[in-house]
Parts: sequence; C-alpha cells; structure tokens
Amino acid sequence: METNVRSVSRCSKYVIPEVCKRGGGAIINVASIMGVIASPRDAACSTSKGAVIQLTRSMGADFAKDNIRTNATCPGFTMTPRARGYLERMPGEMKKLGDLSPMKKMAEPKEMAHPAVFLASAGASYINGTTLVVDGGITATNSGFPVPG
Repeated sequence: METNVRSVSRCSKYVIPEVCKRGGGAIINVASIMGVIASPRDAACSTSKGAVIQLTRSMGADFAKDNIRTNATCPGFTMTPRARGYLERMPGEMKKLGDLSPMKKMAEPKEMAHPAVFLASAGASYINGTTLVVDGGITATNSGFPVPG
C-alpha cells in the first residue's frame, strides 16, 4: 500500500497545486491489470492496484472543477529491463506470459507509453476519471491468472 497507493496520493498532493497554478492539466496514474483481475497468492498487489484505480476515479471527480483530468493506465505484461532479467533466469516463462494475451506476446515499453501520452493530450480532453487497460486483451479473455508454477 505504501508503494502503490500512498506514493500516488502523496505525489498528487504536491502536483495538484502546481497544476492548478497553470490553469489545469492531466494526471496519469499507473495501476496494473492486477487491479482489474486477481492473481492467486498476490492479494496485496491486486488490492493496492485496485486502490490506485479508485483513487484515480475520486481524483477525477474532485479536481475536474480545477480543470485537472485524472486518468490511469493498467499495463499488462511489459518487456521492461526488470522483466527481461526475470525471464532470462526463468526459461519458458516468457511463452507462458505471452500466451496469456490473445496477441501472444508481451508488450514493449513504448506500447505502454503511447496510451499515457494520449491521455495527457488534448485529444483526450473529455476523458476524466477513467482507467485505460493496455494489456493486449488479457483481461478480456481471462478471469484471473494461473497459479505460478
């Protein structure tokens, strides 16, 4: 909760007054597909990421009057350097994780960045208090994650 929720809340506490001084803007929080569907034996992550989603919705309602739009992205499995290191140590896991997506692959970091940039742009000027799931279809096809082997 400290890392996933309080950090978002504290950051917003200091950012919002500055955004107000500029006449408004956009805040993009990062949650996770773990906040949308649960993973066995990982209640803390699912709970905290779900809290980020709800915090985002509340902030969207609370600060719209200040011309601040608040949205969140929920990334799926992404090939970050940390993930790459894990997958190098765990042969076969990449295929398992990739197979969870109907697209049969893990995302590249830019595939997570582009939706966030969109949410911050004028093109998303009427999007507020919502969550954009960016997961290659994982949450559309899975009610939960398999128990890790």
